[in-house]
Amino acid sequence: MDTKAIIESVNQSMDMELPNALSLEELRERLATYLNSLANTDFNKLLNLLYRLDIDEMKLRKKLSENSGLNAGNIIAEMVLKRQVEKFESRKKFGRRDGLTGEEEKW
Repeated sequence: MDTKAIIESVNQSMDMELPNALSLEELRERLATYLNSLANTDFNKLLNLLYRLDIDEMKLRKKLSENSGLNAGNIIAEMVLKRQVEKFESRKKFGRRDGLTGEEEKW
């Protein structure tokens, strides 16, 4: 998947304004920093964001407990990126294939 598409998806989903010229690793680092900041300053906002992004709570808890010595922001950022790719691939796979507009699909 194109890194630019991932960045656009993250920007839209997380109300961020990350530059499109980031590498995947730079994106991961910036997300980790942002998510760590939320964990330390506004935990409720972090929880709401993870809920809105549809991050599986049980998987997240398991990953965090299995990797307790690692930076939580890095772990969460990796899950966010993985979920964004899954959503992108799903939309690509199950998107409108027959050329119908939104109005034609309603019934």
